[in-house]
Amino acid sequence: MFMGAAGLIPVTAITSSLTLTDPLSVPVAGSLEGKLIVATAGAALGPLGGSYTQILLGQAEGKGPGWQSGLDAGFGLYIGAAALLRSRTEDCCK
Repeated sequence: MFMGAAGLIPVTAITSSLTLTDPLSVPVAGSLEGKLIVATAGAALGPLGGSYTQILLGQAEGKGPGWQSGLDAGFGLYIGAAALLRSRTEDCCK
């Protein structure tokens, strides 16, 4: 995930790499439908900074640290819903 912001300070960039996990034992695309909550907080002074992000997407969850650059400190909370538009199943693991 990559996020950016522009405001009084010219540019802030945040990047995180998260793995989503859900309670199901097999892949089910529909498990990613429903609530979407993204919470992130971080701080940076020039190229040195860090952030922490947590995502709830349907039945799946991902969280972890990331990198932030700019001159900024803050947090964000985004709430919405996710819908499955298309899905296909492929044979695997034979």
